[in-house]
Amino acid sequence: MSDFVRYQHVERIGLCGNELDGLLNGTVWVFPKIDGANHCVYFDKDLGRVAIASRNQLLSEGYDTTGFWHFVDKHPEIAEFVKTHRNLRVYGEYLTPHTIKSYYDDAWNKWYIFDIWDDEKAKWLEYTEVVDLVADVMKPQSRDITVIPDIAKFVNPTIEDLYKAMESDMFLLKAGEKGEGIVIKNYDYVNPYGRRTWGKIVRETFKSKAHSKNKGEKEVLPEETAVERTMTQEFVSKEFHKFTTDRGIEWNMKMTPDFLKHIWREWWVDCSFDALADLKSVDMKAVRKAVSSRAMRLLNRIGHE
Repeated sequence: MSDFVRYQHVERIGLCGNELDGLLNGTVWVFPKIDGANHCVYFDKDLGRVAIASRNQLLSEGYDTTGFWHFVDKHPEIAEFVKTHRNLRVYGEYLTPHTIKSYYDDAWNKWYIFDIWDDEKAKWLEYTEVVDLVADVMKPQSRDITVIPDIAKFVNPTIEDLYKAMESDMFLLKAGEKGEGIVIKNYDYVNPYGRRTWGKIVRETFKSKAHSKNKGEKEVLPEETAVERTMTQEFVSKEFHKFTTDRGIEWNMKMTPDFLKHIWREWWVDCSFDALADLKSVDMKAVRKAVSSRAMRLLNRIGHE
């Protein structure tokens, strides 16, 4: 057995019911959201050794879907850190090409730490604590390990404040390029359901799209409009890479039914509040059909981006 803990879900800020009610009350930190693969390193008390994991499962020398196990093997300071701090789980983004290709050439194949969880205190360490620990204790011997820097720190920010902060994000990006979005953290926050939750704004999700109705055209259902607004090429590409590359699986069209089940589940968890909260009534069959149709259209573009 293993005491692996999957990283918490990050909810989209928008029309998402009360899942994020109160997130912006108090001290709020804003960070760049980068387009890599979520990995963690920790000392597994059940296994009695350092454990290296992707978003969903443990990695090993023989099962290293992204190359992160070998990255940690080449950076012994990471293992030494979690051996010394057995109560801490270090989470970060290992940057390999996914959807966004506009990062600096020397940004790839590095680990960008975004959170450290303390098992004993049952809390996330605040950003400044994370920076101090990595700088003073882990002491990476190269620039291959970096804490993702904050963009802004607010007290009781507005949504407008968050959008302005997002526009100032240039972390790892070539001049003139735009990042994936931002992550919003309130370290004291617990949502109305008793869950610790971060928020996020993904740039493409909030682009408005006009739908004109011309004569002879089929009427666009509100469910279709809601799905199209939230299921972007970026979203489908990211989920495709999670479904294939991050699991070490080569794509085959026979996998399409399983991928559609995956994309439905991820869209429902990640986007449905934002997409459907504004509708007076919802036809769930129409939603499911719209998700599958939109996913297939965007899936066909992958490889031609």
